[in-house]
Amino acid sequence: MIIYKSTVKGFLGDVDSNRIGEIMVDTFFKRTLGRVSDAEVNSWRNSLSAMERIIGRSDLPTDAGIAIEYNIPATAKRVDFIVSGYSPNQKPSISIIELKQ
Repeated sequence: MIIYKSTVKGFLGDVDSNRIGEIMVDTFFKRTLGRVSDAEVNSWRNSLSAMERIIGRSDLPTDAGIAIEYNIPATAKRVDFIVSGYSPNQKPSISIIELKQ
């Protein structure tokens, strides 16, 4: 399960419009029927604002994929942030980023 997925362009827009926290809370509730603590929502907002600055300054293609809070199957663990796309020689590429506040 992925709590948030979009493109670089979509992610930048969702953070810039201050909608990212709301989108993630709504999706988390719909997919798990669970509530998210205020501390986790604040952590998401702070970390994802920092990632917006990094991604926005990068030369990543606007159609590269962004996934946030990917639940690793058969575990209770989640990957914080994933960027996916293709390298310059068209090989599939993925970067996994562990966010620390």
